Amino acid sequence: MSGAAINAMALPSREGQLRNRGLYNLLYKRVPCRYRGTNIQFRVDNGSSAYWLSILIKYVGGPGDIGQVYIKMANWFAFQPMKHAWGANWMMPSYDGKPFKGPMDIKIVSKLNRHSVVARGVIPGYFRPGTTYNSRVQMAF
Repeated sequence: MSGAAINAMALPSREGQLRNRGLYNLLYKRVPCRYRGTNIQFRVDNGSSAYWLSILIKYVGGPGDIGQVYIKMANWFAFQPMKHAWGANWMMPSYDGKPFKGPMDIKIVSKLNRHSVVARGVIPGYFRPGTTYNSRVQMAF
């Protein structure tokens, strides 16, 4: 936990005492995310190429974590699972050595209730690393 977060929890003028305490017993509560008027976004990470795709998924509403992400290229018949890298980052190498071909559909499955949404054609054929692409979908409750 950051020093700023600890300071925010402390009583006025007692921040130092709380920071110097050492270990803390904390209780976290998961709360549903609501992004009214905002759809899911996909940011193609820097370092991605036609043979390596890493995406950051942003503004996913709903009751919990992303359980699985699948991707389908324009020349594929079925969705293939992406690998969870860390946080909300998911990646996939080109296992067959062929370049990825867009547009790409991305399917997100909720970990809690297995609800899923598909963002069709969300990443274009000629995607650019560092670019964020907006979908037309949002995870429901």
